[in-house]
Amino acid sequence: MKRIFSLAALMLPLTVFSGCRKTNVNHYNVLFKALRQNTLPAAGFRVDAWVKGRSEPKTKPTDSNGMATFDDLPAPDATHQLNTVLHYFMGKKDQSREIAYPFIESDAERLKDTQYIPNNAMPDPS
Repeated sequence: MKRIFSLAALMLPLTVFSGCRKTNVNHYNVLFKALRQNTLPAAGFRVDAWVKGRSEPKTKPTDSNGMATFDDLPAPDATHQLNTVLHYFMGKKDQSREIAYPFIESDAERLKDTQYIPNNAMPDPS
């Protein structure tokens, strides 16, 4: 009987703390801001983001502040870099700006970037 209580005492912390482990490894945060050259927010523009070799591109529009926030990407590293594409149109031609971010240790938890586009750029072809 003493062995059962000892075993139960050992198993209790394992069962309680096993639920504290992170189950979602896709928690890397990217804060992408699009501004026009005159520094006004660029709202409604599409931004794609993904980690090469670890995820497929996800697309989000910029909000009224020009921000596109991605909080569900896997963490990049030296061999799996973060990539983004900002789509804007000059007439009917997509002037997509592709950006590959090299891994820097200071960006290990999140990345903040600001990109400037022409003042007359449109979010959709006109």
